[in-house]
Formats: sequence, C-alpha cells, structure tokens
Amino acid sequence: MFGATRTEFYKRSERICVLEVDLNRMSPDDVPKNRTFRIQAQADGIIHAALFDWDIWAEQKEEVLSTAPGSRNFAGDVAWGWLLQLQELSDDDWHFHETPKQLRVQAGQWLEMAVEFIAHGVSMSVRLRPSNSNSVDGTVATFRSPSRILQPTRIAVKETNEFLLPVAGDIHRHDFYAAAIDHAVETLGMHSLTLLDCSSNAGLPGFYAASKGIRSVVMPRWNHVAEVLQQIVQEHGLNDTTEVVAGDPREMFDILLPQGKRVNIVVVDPPGTPMHGMSPFAILPAIRKELLQEDGLVVPSLACLEVALLESEELAHMFSIPKGRWGEVDLREWNREARRQGVLSRLVPYTKWLGSQSSLRFRWLSSPQCVYDMDLNAYARAPATKEETLDLELPVLDGLVHAIVARWAVFSGQNRLGAESSYLGRDLTWPQYVQAVGKPGMDPGLLEPLPVQRGLEKLQLVVRQGAAKVTGAAGPEFTLRLRAEPEPLSEAGHRTSSSAEL
Repeated sequence: MFGATRTEFYKRSERICVLEVDLNRMSPDDVPKNRTFRIQAQADGIIHAALFDWDIWAEQKEEVLSTAPGSRNFAGDVAWGWLLQLQELSDDDWHFHETPKQLRVQAGQWLEMAVEFIAHGVSMSVRLRPSNSNSVDGTVATFRSPSRILQPTRIAVKETNEFLLPVAGDIHRHDFYAAAIDHAVETLGMHSLTLLDCSSNAGLPGFYAASKGIRSVVMPRWNHVAEVLQQIVQEHGLNDTTEVVAGDPREMFDILLPQGKRVNIVVVDPPGTPMHGMSPFAILPAIRKELLQEDGLVVPSLACLEVALLESEELAHMFSIPKGRWGEVDLREWNREARRQGVLSRLVPYTKWLGSQSSLRFRWLSSPQCVYDMDLNAYARAPATKEETLDLELPVLDGLVHAIVARWAVFSGQNRLGAESSYLGRDLTWPQYVQAVGKPGMDPGLLEPLPVQRGLEKLQLVVRQGAAKVTGAAGPEFTLRLRAEPEPLSEAGHRTSSSAEL
C-alpha cells in the first residue's frame, strides 16, 4: 500500500541495492541464498519494518521504472510489487529473541543486515542487528525461525498480519463491541449469563464479558492464536471466567460450553468479513441450532448494506483501459473482456483503496445510504424470501459516476460501526466493494462514466437468498443497477446479467 497511501512513515536509511539481476544472462542458480550488508541509520528512531521494491531498466539504465513518487498513476502504484517485512532486533547469531525486542537506532549508527533470497529471489527475508565489525559484505548460514513462528501455516500468518493484528489495534471497534455486550446484557436482564465469542476481535469481546463476571468461551480459528489468547487470560487472572478453544463454531457442541449448556450471547464478525468461514451468515445457522439459547442474542444485532455513488477517474483506471488505448496501440479488447467478465455487474472488494489513508482522488456524488437491513437475531430462524426487488432513489450531486460503492455497517442500540475511521487498520480490514458504472450506448470497447445531475437517481436493488442465489456462498446476493445502465456482455457479445454476494 506504500505507493498509494498518505500514511505517515519515516525513512531511517537510504535505499541500497541488495540484488541485481540480469534477466538476459543470469540463471536461477546465480541468485545467492543469502548475503549480508552494512546499512547506516540516517536518523534516531525505531526500525519497524524493511521495505523491498524493484528498479527496472533496459540496457545502460537510460529508462528506469522505479518507485519515485508520481512516476506512475494510481493504478500503477497499486500494482507495484512492494514487499514489507516487520522487523525486530536479532542477536549475534541472527536469531530472534524469545519475545520480540524493538530495534532502536541513532543517526549515523551502522547496522548489519542479513538478506535471505527465497526461491531464487522470488521472495526475500531480512534481519537486522547492530554492526560489530567493519565487514561490508559476506554470507551467513540459513536463518533459523524462532519456535514461536514455526507452527502457523502460511495462510494463518497472512490472516494474522493482514487482519487479526490490525483489528486488535482498532480501539473504536472494541468500544463498539463492549457497548453492544452491555446492551445485550441489559436486554436479557438475567444473572449468570454465558457468552461465546466467535469473532475475529483478538478475543477482546470475550475478555470484556469475563471481566464483568460473564462466563465466556473465546473461539479463534487457529491453535497459535489460541495460545496467545490463553496467555492473555492467565496474565489478567481470567481463568475462572474464560476458556479459550480453537476451532470452527460449526463443529462445536453445547456439551463443551460452560456448564454444558447453550450460551445466552454469541459474538460474531460484521457481514463481509474477509476472514474465510467467519461470515455471520455462514456460522449463525449452526450456532442457532446447537450453541445459542432460543431467547439468546447475537452481537452485533443489526447490519445494513450501504450504497453510494462515486466519481473517480483514478479508480476507473483500476478496472478499464483509459480511452481504450495506450499511445497508438488499440487496447479496447481489454475493456470488452472486462465487460464480458461482469465488471458492470459484479461487486469487487477494493477495501484499502477507499479508506481514509488512501491517496486515491475521488468524490462522493451521493452519501452512503442504507438500502438493505439485516436483523442478525432473526437470521436463520425462518426461511428467507428467495428474491425481492427494491426500487430506490439516491440524492446525488452533479458529476460523472464511475462506480457504485457498497459496504456493510453494524448497529447495537444507538451505536454504529462502519468503514469510516482515521485508523489505518480499519482501512485494511473493513471491506468496501466497487461495481463499475457505464453510460448507455457507449462503445463496448470503452467504459465511459454515467453523467448525473443534482437530484434523485434511481437505483434498482435485487436481493436473492436460498435457492434463488447464483453462487453457493453464505448470505444474501445483491444485484445493483442504475437507471438506463448497459447490460454486461456475455462471451458471445450478447447482453446478460449477473449478481454479486458480499
């Protein structure tokens, strides 16, 4: 996200070249397994991460494609291959400590940097330590990973870094869930309550409930996350009121819950969560059948699909070729293919690019407006309506509509939690979906925005559930269409239609 963000960060060193590759002359075996370098800190501070990127050039370095700010458009910044690795202090043998230690540096200080080239340079790993010698370059033995990061699978590490840790730092999210639990307790008006936390909120809803005397089961998906949460339980003296169980709530039975009985409250993620298998629409049917009491409550209790219209030429470059050409080269076939693949009818997650820290230039032509409500306490209690069509009107400003944006918000009592936040972690973890918009009668090889004037713009929303759905994903599917929009193209070039699930 570094090339397309306004996030504040500070360089603590100059860039150095750690690997130069001649694609004409070198073979994979010419890439070393690892090398060491010396790099000098340019300012006092803490090294939080190492950032890798590539400079690419033709012969004689006359034309260089690099990460220089402004050298590419927004779509180019998004597509650039950045590699970011968090850093901590390593010891004299290049091993990490039992618990992470910050790497503090002073201006002018030299550091030794060991770089491991993985799979002949496909990926890289780096470790840093204060320099103890004047050696400029050399090799080291293959890194030994600390035992605390040996067990998780690659997908588990990815989910932890890209979702669980950013969510763990989202203070306002935790405040919302705490207030929602208080509201549920007040609504139930009972003593000796029990709670099952199936959310991805770092165990904090369960810990909060336990601190209030509610018997809680915190249920992360991964064993290594459960180990961390169990340590937190011990450190805060919650052993008598909290149990941590790793697993899938759809495979859980009430006999394993506190007192062998169903719980009064279950905590779930908001709809649209990017965590695989954690959507409330996926887990609530099984939870309601096996784990939640008949009069039990779901936290959060209400969800709403919000929709807005967006003007952004930069965003349009993400799903179409501007003007259908590059210089004298006709590229309209790419736009026709995008239409055949449903770009005008499919909601695609563009989560981080619409957040507060994104450098994307855009303008809301309509404010996000709730167009479809979901009562999570009623979900899965009775068969849902298979298909319903809603004709809506959105207040809009003058402009060009490049896209429809859809996202979920959740509610509990008077409190709301949604995509809006100045916290970078919310940008990275709260899904926002984009569907391209085109004007009627446009060339199939072009994607031209839809002009609108101040007033009310008609929007048709089709909601499909159960047997009416096109996909097998849990929860409702949505089809969004503005007035007089062109239909997407089929493989044969004919008009067709499709739907999207969130």
